[in-house]
Amino acid sequence: MPTESRRDSGTERSPGPPPLPRRVRIGYGLGSLCTGTFATVPGLILLYYLTNVLAVPRPGTS
Repeated sequence: MPTESRRDSGTERSPGPPPLPRRVRIGYGLGSLCTGTFATVPGLILLYYLTNVLAVPRPGTS
């Protein structure tokens, strides 16, 4: 087992991948926002419809 450190071994770390462009990050952010909206809004509309339009009572109330 060699006792020299990695810094002294003569091997350099290759740089990582380049960062994503701003346009790509904005696209991913908008996609995430739209996915969250698509998942949340129907439940909120259903809640309003059931309680105010159909007058379904809350559980535990008569």
